[in-house]
Amino acid sequence: MNKAYNLFYEKMFSDTHPITLGLFRVFVGMIMLIQFINLEEYITLGLPQSEYFIKYDFFGWVNLMSPENISSLFFTLKIASLFFILGVFYRIASILLFLGWTYIFLLDAGHYNNHYYLYVLILFLMMFVRANKWGTISHIFNKKESVPVPLWNVWILQFQMVVVYFYGGIAKINLDWLNGYPMRYWLASKTTNSFWNDLLTSEFAVYFFSYTGLIFDLAIGFLLLYKKTRKWALIPLLLFHIGNHFLWSIGTFPYFSLAATIVFFPANDVAKWFKLKAIPPALNTNSIKNKITASLIVVYVLFQTLFPFRHLLYDGSPSWNGYGDAFSWRMMLTTKASASKFKIKIPSQNIEGYVD
Repeated sequence: MNKAYNLFYEKMFSDTHPITLGLFRVFVGMIMLIQFINLEEYITLGLPQSEYFIKYDFFGWVNLMSPENISSLFFTLKIASLFFILGVFYRIASILLFLGWTYIFLLDAGHYNNHYYLYVLILFLMMFVRANKWGTISHIFNKKESVPVPLWNVWILQFQMVVVYFYGGIAKINLDWLNGYPMRYWLASKTTNSFWNDLLTSEFAVYFFSYTGLIFDLAIGFLLLYKKTRKWALIPLLLFHIGNHFLWSIGTFPYFSLAATIVFFPANDVAKWFKLKAIPPALNTNSIKNKITASLIVVYVLFQTLFPFRHLLYDGSPSWNGYGDAFSWRMMLTTKASASKFKIKIPSQNIEGYVD
């Protein structure tokens, strides 16, 4: 057991080519720039109209800034996204993106979204990984040699994506999903003509989408990790995420997931695509810094592994009561019908009643 741990530890801090991290940095920066552009109007114009905000536990102190400061924040974050893409002032840009996006995320639990939370985690990790060692402006124009990065930089991103997929699959192992709900409602709402109506409302379509989604989530992370199935996994990966984009309109998540696939491919293999020299896996395992880093990684991995199961501590189903539903990758499991009833009262005219 100790020998296996030592081998794993040595591998974690062995050198690898920085190209996959560099490409991932560019993709993440582009996704965040799109997010800031898309959300700016909602945060700067829509959210200030609210008189009541739903706060996360322990984050009730996070309040909306003035309109002027919010506008300045979005301007800063868009510039930081560009710097992040180009690899200019990378550490500063990554810290700004993490803090800025996390602030926007924490403003109101009402706009919680699983992939918004994922972006918080990814930006947190990007502050620590060395994603600025390839593909930056300075490397391109100064023609610098690629500087190796520790393999754990790539592994931690792989781990995070596998968690998202696998836990999303675990959450679908419930009676509702296995019986075709809420997929049955969603497909029925997508009908446009008689042909598609017959196809999408059929029992075959309901169970096909439900069970392929379940199998995909449970398997795809491991198929990407395993060398012999990695390339073949790209086929269901493309079909799944492109299909999700057109069927459900779930924002940037499908494109982010496709972009994140790059970290599963061996960096030296990707370097060959660009006709770059491979980097031999030299070992750097003897420093105190590495031991501290390994300990922190273990803490992060344990948290991400255990926290999604916290709903087991509560009575009832999280799909109904919401306890433990967030931050657990319980994605697209429920459909909710909301209704509002408005009462109008005008004392001066002795008018009181409900709006039809």
